[in-house]
Amino acid sequence: MKNNRAYSQDLRTRKPRTAKDIYNPNRQVSGGEQNLTTLSFKMDADLKLRMKLAATSKHMKMAEAGQEAIRQWVEENEEIIKEK
Repeated sequence: MKNNRAYSQDLRTRKPRTAKDIYNPNRQVSGGEQNLTTLSFKMDADLKLRMKLAATSKHMKMAEAGQEAIRQWVEENEEIIKEK
């Protein structure tokens, strides 16, 4: 991992048991820059095309549409992480 402060450094020596062991919500992003990382996964080709058409119709980039969708999903499912 690059110098990413969002993740706990002590994971090199032990296995994480929960998401809280990995993610640090109090991280600080240096210099006002966005803390961007690459996300890679396979997606159904038809879904990708539908996403591209929807994003284009709203004058958005695919990355923006993807970030918005993932952010919404995380916010809807965050209570699961807080319960554990």
